[in-house]
Amino acid sequence: MAFFRALQSLFRKQPSPVLSGEGARPAYRDTLSVISDLSRLVRNDPEAVDVYLALGNLFRAQGDIERAVLIRESLIARQNLNIRFTARAYFELGQDYHRAGVVDRALSSFREAARLGYSRDAVTAELAELFASAGDFERAAEEYGKMKHSLAQAHYLVLRSRELTNVGNVSLAEKFLKRALKIYPGSIEAWSAHLRMGILEKSTHKICAHLERAFVRVAPSLRFLLLDAILDSLTALETAHRAQNTEAGSDSFVQELVTAVISILEKQEPHILVHYYGALLLRQAGDIDGVDIWLAKALVVQPNFWAARLQSLALSVQKHELPPVVVLQVHYLAEELKYIRRFTCTVCGFRENRIFYRCRRCSSWHSLAFRISLQQ
Repeated sequence: MAFFRALQSLFRKQPSPVLSGEGARPAYRDTLSVISDLSRLVRNDPEAVDVYLALGNLFRAQGDIERAVLIRESLIARQNLNIRFTARAYFELGQDYHRAGVVDRALSSFREAARLGYSRDAVTAELAELFASAGDFERAAEEYGKMKHSLAQAHYLVLRSRELTNVGNVSLAEKFLKRALKIYPGSIEAWSAHLRMGILEKSTHKICAHLERAFVRVAPSLRFLLLDAILDSLTALETAHRAQNTEAGSDSFVQELVTAVISILEKQEPHILVHYYGALLLRQAGDIDGVDIWLAKALVVQPNFWAARLQSLALSVQKHELPPVVVLQVHYLAEELKYIRRFTCTVCGFRENRIFYRCRRCSSWHSLAFRISLQQ
């Protein structure tokens, strides 16, 4: 009880007075103050194990991993320490080593914590994160499977599939993708990977078959990512063909594929991002009139959609003779807008300029959304 009263008194402290014209007290100063007070507590009461463990967590939060590890190891070395505390010390030692990037020691500590009776669910969650950060995607998927976290399990199976594709083992890579979709049919990562494989094979039939099936299974808010994957792959293909001076063959495939994809999109329910990406695909195929029509569709749905407005403006510059100073300003604006963070997390509001399947700030899965308005 004394420990909890001490903590309450620490966190009830009023912030330091702020003088006129000065900023607020930095958060890390408060953390250092708590560390100082807890250190004084453990000096006065060496048996206060809870205080030691809390102090270790604060050291880790401050990035002082070495001192955090020393605290756990000193507790583990105690002969008469309750096994419950020993298990917790091993678990938190594993977290320390994970933070430090020492995978083998983290793994050993987590396993020892489990052996001593620490929560299996907590250990499994830490092992899943450990294997994922270490790049052992197959084992990460296995741990997420134990947690019944099918979305995350499928995600790491797709990453393992990508590794196999990169080393030329396409047949085994496809098996991992099929397994991912069996576990989680709405895996946008797995469907996107299938589409990318189809583009590498230049199989319009296979791409369209996957796209139609994906549109049924993927959440409506994430379907635009399927089109983004196609567009990104076509751009990469075009770059590769230009480097090899084989543009003609590439152009015919692109036009055939875009025509087929547009026919699928026309059957979908009206959606601003479907219209927008349809316009981008038509631009990739060189169909300027089609781009104009699909951008107009997007702007009917949402007149303040900045990305569609930008594309429409660039198209107008291309189609009309404008004074050089106007063209210069438009090009400048277009270049600046490239740096806008187009995607946002619907949970915490984190913004990113590249696609993410798990938010780097709040760790939410599949929370990505396209920023329709710049006010968003």
